[in-house]
Amino acid sequence: MNRLSKEDLAQMNRDYFQSLDKQKLVEVAGNLHSLAVEQIEKLEQNSSNSSLPPSSDQFRSTSSSELEEKQETGSETSVSESKQEKKEVSEESEKPKSKGFGKKLPGKQKGAKGIWRTTPLVASEIVAHHPLTCASCNSSLEIDPDAKPHMGYYVLELEKLDSGIEVRCTLHHYYQATCSCGHHTKIKPQFGYVSVVEGRSRDLCLVPR
Repeated sequence: MNRLSKEDLAQMNRDYFQSLDKQKLVEVAGNLHSLAVEQIEKLEQNSSNSSLPPSSDQFRSTSSSELEEKQETGSETSVSESKQEKKEVSEESEKPKSKGFGKKLPGKQKGAKGIWRTTPLVASEIVAHHPLTCASCNSSLEIDPDAKPHMGYYVLELEKLDSGIEVRCTLHHYYQATCSCGHHTKIKPQFGYVSVVEGRSRDLCLVPR
């Protein structure tokens, strides 16, 4: 079963649900239910049942009343801050401008010409990825030989040979297919292994890119 994305959800509306037969409507409802359960489980995660640090619990346990108080006080402080900013801007505009160049920020400057690879990559192999099932109703999809990919990327790998090593270039193409229910399913790169370490701010996930 494919995981529903924002693009899949954007295609679903009342007219789409009314056009489905009973069997496909049940499949779509099952996919939406799985997505809702997944999101609820994410909201209920804390330091005791996941790899989240204990410092994140205080943000999840904040009551609605505290949030309302913060919003009220935040609105008052934002008004005072805006007045203070306007005053500082007016004072700076009155000061005489200094001659010469301003202080440069570290790194690439805005507007500077970028330098990148000039020789195009030549792929020794093209790997096609077609959606096999509809992301909405789980129906089987047929491969269209005339379909054009909606995205693609190169993969460079070092291959060991008898006389040395060789850089192997592979081009991955990802396609879209239309189901009989009217839903357009786009296949995208999948996620790989996830490295989970307790206390780390975020988990590391391997992706094909």
